[in-house]
Amino acid sequence: MRAILVLMVADADIAIGAPIVSLAARTDTALQVGTALIAVVTFLGVWLIQRDPVDKPPSVTEVRDAIAAAFTITYLVMVAWTAFGNPGSQNASDQIQPLSALTEMLTSHFTVLTGIVVGFYFGADAFKHGTQDRGDKPPRTDTTS
Repeated sequence: MRAILVLMVADADIAIGAPIVSLAARTDTALQVGTALIAVVTFLGVWLIQRDPVDKPPSVTEVRDAIAAAFTITYLVMVAWTAFGNPGSQNASDQIQPLSALTEMLTSHFTVLTGIVVGFYFGADAFKHGTQDRGDKPPRTDTTS
């Protein structure tokens, strides 16, 4: 429980702090670094939380959960920054510029990637449970057996 709280506080600190630093520094570098940090912190946090006993090797399910969580949380933070934050970077004359074509393209492509990752995550679970209900053995996805 404590590890989950630490993960949530770390992600929230990054999600709140990066836009503040970005506005103070008048550059988008803090948002770029914040996005990468949220992805890495979420992946490692979820993976380590699920991998409670350290003596067993990691399973595919734990890694799959961590990848899906990292993509989803990173996507939600990016959308929040885009929708509710500064709509674009500021230039030297304090005029807010609209989102660049590159930012719009990256956001739309990351939306597609997140949809694919989440779709495959739930699709794999549905396939695994469907084959177990029929009595068939699903392909082995866990290396801890």
